Amino acid sequence: METDEFSINAMYKKLRGEYIKVPWSRMTCNNQGSPKLIFALYLAINRRLYTKDRLARWGITNDTLCPLCIEANETHQHLFFTCIYSRMLWQKLLNWLSINRASNGWTGELNWAVEHASSKTIIAEVYRMTLAGAIYYIWQERNYRIFQN
Repeated sequence: METDEFSINAMYKKLRGEYIKVPWSRMTCNNQGSPKLIFALYLAINRRLYTKDRLARWGITNDTLCPLCIEANETHQHLFFTCIYSRMLWQKLLNWLSINRASNGWTGELNWAVEHASSKTIIAEVYRMTLAGAIYYIWQERNYRIFQN
């Protein structure tokens, strides 16, 4: 007579279903920053922030100019580290972290972070918190300039 053993772990995996592990999971799941910073980072990684180019595609606004630099259209890529304002801020934060390289724009920064800051070292943890903070406060400044003139 054969007996089947019950496993809670196997049942959990069966109920959860299959999922694809994203390469940036450590940026949000193992980030020691505050929840609001991590949530903003999560939205930025998934490109879910309501930038002006998205709002214009939906017909909500006609003004697509970046409120930080007033030089280019506000896109996700531009707002995070291509805009002169955010690029200067991010460069200062990278220098503070003793990371000597130029800012790569959003896609480049995310790829660099996945490759170099996914470990459990203190330097990687501080980088993840700094990235989350930069995203959050750039987004806050952008909103302040739009809604508070």
